[in-house]
Amino acid sequence: MFAAWLVTSDAFSHASDSPLLKVPIRSRLTSRITTIKEASCTQNLPKGVSAHFAAAGTSALKCPSLAGWQPYLVSTDERSWIDLVFGSYHWSTERKVVYESIGEFPNVGSDQLIWLKDGSGAVSVIFKITAQVPASTDHVDGYYVVSLIGDVARFCGTTGTIQEANTLAAIPERCVEELPRQSIFSGKW
Repeated sequence: MFAAWLVTSDAFSHASDSPLLKVPIRSRLTSRITTIKEASCTQNLPKGVSAHFAAAGTSALKCPSLAGWQPYLVSTDERSWIDLVFGSYHWSTERKVVYESIGEFPNVGSDQLIWLKDGSGAVSVIFKITAQVPASTDHVDGYYVVSLIGDVARFCGTTGTIQEANTLAAIPERCVEELPRQSIFSGKW
């Protein structure tokens, strides 16, 4: 399953030969896996946070954090995605996962998050989404990559394989599209 997601600097050494890359791939990245299993997460959210998700018609689980980044597994009856909180801001992947989806009824397709780190902290996070192929009973997987550089969550892209996701996650400076953000002090939290 996700044991194959472990990253070493060797995994990126040949990708830097690509003429398409304008930013060098980071070396000496390590990975850390955190769980988003229901048993490891909590539904006991602070009142304002719980109210925020309830007002949006969603439910959320607060899962184990890494390097100051707090992931939430957010869901409706038919869909699920990851939200991230760092400092005083909340970023959501809902638009990318649900409305710009790889298929119908997208849901988090694994019980783990893969964090890539360097000496300064977390640089990227990868999570798997599984969705139904339109007009079919088949399913498709996508690996979503979010850059965490500069304490801001930016969408890097969706890939079809974990190898592609690892390569994309290793060059987080190329990710420029900030995910929808709101202050957790805005009254909506």
